[in-house]
Amino acid sequence: MKETSKIVAFVKSTVDLFRASKPLRQALKHLQEAYIVKSAPSKRPLVLVCDVVTRWNSTEFMIRRWYELSDFVKQALMQCTTGTAKYDSKHSAIARGLLTNFDQRVKDVRALHLILGKCRQTSDLMEGHKGQTSQLLFVVDSLEKHLKVSNTAIATQL
Repeated sequence: MKETSKIVAFVKSTVDLFRASKPLRQALKHLQEAYIVKSAPSKRPLVLVCDVVTRWNSTEFMIRRWYELSDFVKQALMQCTTGTAKYDSKHSAIARGLLTNFDQRVKDVRALHLILGKCRQTSDLMEGHKGQTSQLLFVVDSLEKHLKVSNTAIATQL
């Protein structure tokens, strides 16, 4: 699970950077607003969320939200590396590091997102909140099929 920890650490580092940088948060918001005006005027901009150790499924939620916003995150990070005065040089350096292999990292986050989503579905079914226990087999089967076809490093470790 070492690869999984690296993926979670990457997402958390990105979230931490956005939380520490008001200009990055504003860029993320403005990028979404520009998209929303064109495609979905009834939507509102989303923010990145950080996991909380004591909150159930918060890591899955953090990863899901990061993946939803990954295109906007990349654009905001790219703006941060341009060296304009509104961005702190320390934050710009961190952003450059986060942009390294960004597209591959998005694929890794997507794979983890899908796996954790299946785990959340399984957890919900076992708690009796959604569906019936017979659906549990479908979720487990679906997860197994996904792992077999996934080419990411995370799938090879499971």
